[in-house]
Amino acid sequence: MNLMRNTRLLWAVLAVLCLVVILVHGYGCLFCGLRTKSADEWAAAALGDGAVKDRQYAAVKLAELGKLARPQILRVLDQSQQAEIRVVCIRGLTQQWDYRSMPLFLDLMDDPSAAVRLQAAEAVQNLIRRDCQFSKVNGDLQQAERQAVIKRLRADWERFKQPGLTRAFIREKLGEDL
Repeated sequence: MNLMRNTRLLWAVLAVLCLVVILVHGYGCLFCGLRTKSADEWAAAALGDGAVKDRQYAAVKLAELGKLARPQILRVLDQSQQAEIRVVCIRGLTQQWDYRSMPLFLDLMDDPSAAVRLQAAEAVQNLIRRDCQFSKVNGDLQQAERQAVIKRLRADWERFKQPGLTRAFIREKLGEDL
């Protein structure tokens, strides 16, 4: 009877110890993943040496941080050599209504990468509310036609940001003046 009671006590102590170990390690594993990376960490991952898919994921997470990550998004856009990553950065800036990047978007419409050119054109078209059918002049052998469209969009941008209702719209979207 005494041996049986000691065995039960031993099992109870063992069960309590196992429960404590599970709780301590479970808590650490459960909440260790909740710490979010900073914009600098996501930018470093987007520019790192990993697979393109992993770097693209990091760029998406960076863009999801929003306006506070703008400097890092611009850095990744400038420093990355991968079109897929640069496209994500352009989308992120567009989703932020980043009118300050309009001159950059206009320049990127003449980028060596057709994907970057097209995404930059979509950004410009979305921000100034013009459809210029850029996809029709995005081919590598359509430089002259593309330059004409870019020139027209630059003029449209200059008119768009003039004082008035559209300027107020830009200020509202940016939360500040140009």
